[in-house]
Amino acid sequence: MAIIKLNHSVKYGNEYLNVIKETQVFYALMKLTYQLPEGFQRLPINLCLVIDTSTSMKGYALDVVKRTLVNLHQYLSPDDYVSLVVFNDRADTLLRATKIGDFGSLTRYVMRMHAEGGTEIYQGLKRGYVQLVRSPIFRKSTSLLLLLTDGQTYGDDEMCMRLVRSANQEGVIFSAFGLGDEWNDEFLDQLVGYSGGEVTYLSEVSEFGDLLGKYLALSQIIEIPQVVFSFDTHPCVAVTSLHRMSAGVTPLLAYGNTFHLGSLRASRELEFLFELKISPVTGALNRLDMVRGTFSAHHLPGDTELSTENLIFGVPFDLEKKNRNVPDGKVLQSVYHISLYRMQAAARKLIRQGDIDTGINTLKNLARQLAAQGQDALATSVLEESNFIEEHQHYSDSGEKKIKYGTRVLPSVTAPAIRAAPTKKVELK
Repeated sequence: MAIIKLNHSVKYGNEYLNVIKETQVFYALMKLTYQLPEGFQRLPINLCLVIDTSTSMKGYALDVVKRTLVNLHQYLSPDDYVSLVVFNDRADTLLRATKIGDFGSLTRYVMRMHAEGGTEIYQGLKRGYVQLVRSPIFRKSTSLLLLLTDGQTYGDDEMCMRLVRSANQEGVIFSAFGLGDEWNDEFLDQLVGYSGGEVTYLSEVSEFGDLLGKYLALSQIIEIPQVVFSFDTHPCVAVTSLHRMSAGVTPLLAYGNTFHLGSLRASRELEFLFELKISPVTGALNRLDMVRGTFSAHHLPGDTELSTENLIFGVPFDLEKKNRNVPDGKVLQSVYHISLYRMQAAARKLIRQGDIDTGINTLKNLARQLAAQGQDALATSVLEESNFIEEHQHYSDSGEKKIKYGTRVLPSVTAPAIRAAPTKKVELK
């Protein structure tokens, strides 16, 4: 029996818990690494592309998508499988799960794509999932379902959620590309949050080729298809959020007491920031074990098993009240990144609720913070958007998503308390 050794380490936001009668927030940053057995070979990819072909995709957008998909085989290995589903008011399978080495180019399948009708995402996801499950390598592969859409689905949101959660239990990883300004980013974030995938924002269809190429290139180095974290908490503790912090910020959602963390790729580690809410603890305790968890994985190669120790988040109480907490710099950095991301969400909510002035001030504060991080281009975009909102009382067509996904993928963030020196400012108008 070959063994994959999964290792975890944890850094805490504070060394001690305060002894207080109020609820407190606590952060823990978990890092996952792994060791492969000698002779390990990764599983082939079982990929289904689910493409929106509603009327809004007609013309240039669909032409670009077709040209990109024709060259899809260049990014995949001969042993990988691919299927192609299109949807509008209904869904059609243009290519059933087929081995790349058996057909090569997708040209004759892609040329059958044409745009018409509305957007019913559930129809596409359901048919795509069926193609993955029917693939002859389903139980011996990394199964990826990739959605491309430029619109909002109507009336089938909950059916989509149930389908994705069911697919998660089978090890399917769902990701999505949102094109333009009309698609529902909150809906897609929810779908992806349950499966450990990611949402990619395309401001222009011309970006599709490069970003699909990057997505497929990363798929070729997946070694552990899907890591699952199952947990229990102390009665006084609740996990209020979990964000994957590798290659940007990705919010993850729990289904019951389980998180799907995503894939582990060659020579890469994953980091996750837990936010915990701790209610006042009754009784005499020297230490609080906040979270206990176990790890598992879907669809490992052959007779390979995952070996790992159980995880425990636990810290002592500051019983002597000496305020001995020394915040960990790496945790502070992650918390600050999350705070920037949440700042844009707060501004968005305020403006939707009609509190325009407070929303604008929140955006201007975000711009200052971004400028202090050296993110001048994004800071300028946020300021320009705040000026647009001040004049028009709403976001521009692309403003919300540009700011949201821009704050997710900041290349580096330094928490203000540990920043070595300020960078140049962006002038506020």
